Amino acid sequence: MNVWITASSRVEDKKYLQLAKEVAQVFQERGDRLLIGGFESSMLQQIYESFSKVERIVTLPCYQEEVKKETELVDSTFTRTKMLFDLADIIVFLPGGTGTVAEMFASLEEYRTIDVRKQLILYNEEEFYTPLITFIQNLVTLGFNQKDILEKMDVVHSIDELKKKVRKLK
Repeated sequence: MNVWITASSRVEDKKYLQLAKEVAQVFQERGDRLLIGGFESSMLQQIYESFSKVERIVTLPCYQEEVKKETELVDSTFTRTKMLFDLADIIVFLPGGTGTVAEMFASLEEYRTIDVRKQLILYNEEEFYTPLITFIQNLVTLGFNQKDILEKMDVVHSIDELKKKVRKLK
């Protein structure tokens, strides 16, 4: 299966770098193929270096100094997100900044709108995304989203939960 793992391209905290490596290894051991939006820095570098099967790197020229054979350069983050979404069977959202959150919201909305069959997994270790989940729940309470919006995405809190979740995927 094609797995798009999205995460911070900036953070240098060792705990997040280790998390990225551990999550990538879960999918590498399954034999999945990696889709990624970059590979030269931070968590994305850890993910990239953990995979032997890199299907596609989709990024913008301004983000990439080196271009590998799997690299496809695009003109915008919108194009990159749509391309990675379309190619992915599984999408995993690790801790990240506004870019990662934008990819999560775009994927969640695309999934909701066109009713595709993809596995969306939000990795919420140490409650990183809990404020965002609370925000979405508030949108539901206020009537801006349907009650089932969060059911379209599985939330896991540890590597063990992630392993259990992906064991069921075929």
